[in-house]
Amino acid sequence: MNIYVGNLSYEATEEDLQQAFEAFGKVKSVRIIKDWYSGKSRGFGFVEMPTKAEAESAISNLNGNELKEQRLTVNEAHSRSERPRDGRMGGEMKDLIAYLAKALVDKPEEVVVTAIEGQQTSVIELKVTKEDIGKIIGKHGNTVQAIRTILGAASRKIKKRSVLEILE
Repeated sequence: MNIYVGNLSYEATEEDLQQAFEAFGKVKSVRIIKDWYSGKSRGFGFVEMPTKAEAESAISNLNGNELKEQRLTVNEAHSRSERPRDGRMGGEMKDLIAYLAKALVDKPEEVVVTAIEGQQTSVIELKVTKEDIGKIIGKHGNTVQAIRTILGAASRKIKKRSVLEILE
């Protein structure tokens, strides 16, 4: 089960999350979302636990508890395809990012876009080839900044924070 962890202290590490969640069972992966340029935490992340019962126990026990002097928000994360559509944006932001990325790169068939939903934040992961990553970022970061601006405007409309992560 994929778990959203919000309101993380900027000092919290992936190891800190790993330890907190291991108290409730096996942890498959931990990822704190970081700013592309600074490398600093954005204040939220995801933990994957293979056993649903252990994951549910971790959610119920850790939600509202403190880690590094911050009260955590912990709940099940859903990909956009698993999430019921509410008639507002559905998968359109994911599709928009995919459309823009495919128009910019040399290998559009290798563009993969996934969306991970938390209660307050959506993370859209954009994966491109190593050769195409510069085309997504653009000169001086202008292209990726424009994409993030579009995503931010759409996010304000639906009143939910969206973050673009670029992977190679």
